[in-house]
Amino acid sequence: AGMEVRTDTERARHSRKVVIELLASSVDLSTTPEVAGWIKEYEAKPDRFGPDAARLDEEPKIDNGLYVRDYDKCILCYKCVDACGDQWQNTFAISVSGRGFDARIAVEHDAPLTDSACVYCG
Repeated sequence: AGMEVRTDTERARHSRKVVIELLASSVDLSTTPEVAGWIKEYEAKPDRFGPDAARLDEEPKIDNGLYVRDYDKCILCYKCVDACGDQWQNTFAISVSGRGFDARIAVEHDAPLTDSACVYCG
């Protein structure tokens, strides 16, 4: 027969709700209409873990016209770190700095992107 996977159980829905609430406590989700739908669907409370609990509230970094780094919208998926690292570019110009709520994507030594090993994916 095979394994039976149930994705709409109460436990699965509760887990999704908590993940959305945790994400909302640290990232500005106002520009993501799909997430607003999930908040409604799962009856999530975005301020459950405190209003803007871990928001960075920093200005977007614009080192050139190609890359705008707005860390208030970053969900720390690490896709950019993977692309910059051994997956594509092998420059390792950006990485994860810090741990937990202090984790963030950073350029080596917090230098501007123009002063790093970044080759702008070229």
